[in-house]
Amino acid sequence: MYNNRKHTKILLACERTFNMTKHSMKSKLVITAILFILYPTIIIGYFGYMNYSKTIKEKAIVDYQSAAQQLTKSLSDRMSKLNLYSIQLFYDGRIIDTNTLINTNNLDFIDENSFQRYLQSLLFSKYELNEILIKYSDSGKVFQANRNFVATTDCYVNMDTLNEIAVKGKGSPVWYVASKDGKIDGIYLVKSIHDSLNVNKVVGLLAFKIDNQYFLEVFNNLIINSNQTLGLYKI
Repeated sequence: MYNNRKHTKILLACERTFNMTKHSMKSKLVITAILFILYPTIIIGYFGYMNYSKTIKEKAIVDYQSAAQQLTKSLSDRMSKLNLYSIQLFYDGRIIDTNTLINTNNLDFIDENSFQRYLQSLLFSKYELNEILIKYSDSGKVFQANRNFVATTDCYVNMDTLNEIAVKGKGSPVWYVASKDGKIDGIYLVKSIHDSLNVNKVVGLLAFKIDNQYFLEVFNNLIINSNQTLGLYKI
């Protein structure tokens, strides 16, 4: 009797062990099957993501390069227009003629006021400009026009520096960006005035101070007209 009970307990224990082993193997088989199903999906998804990420990055690079090229062209076009304008001023002869009148002591009050109004009209005909200054070398005579009608302007304060830069241009327009405390303090376009009869002789300085908005418009137009420039705007 005792042996029968003992054998029964052993059989029950073996059965439980077998059932546990059976369930364990079944679970492993299920997990293995799931892994076999998911593995290709994970691999495909991973490489799909990598390819998508690469495509997005390549497109972003192309977009930024395109925006940079467009920005460079727009800035270059605007600079070229002002360069041409600074050269065209000398074709009407007023700047050179005024120097002649000064050097021959024939510049009277009426002539001086007329030339001053001439500069003021030039300034207000070009929204890109904030100031115009002309300094004649021999007489030291200075004429200037500005939108605020003040006596001392930034061009006047920086006149010596602007003159040195203009002379280095040898008659060609030269751009100069002044900075203060690491920030842009002013954008200038300068050109030396040469004698009409002796192109090697410098008789004066022509200086423009440019309205910063003239160049900021380029950035603003890119931001408004193209989504790809948002990154440039944030930078």
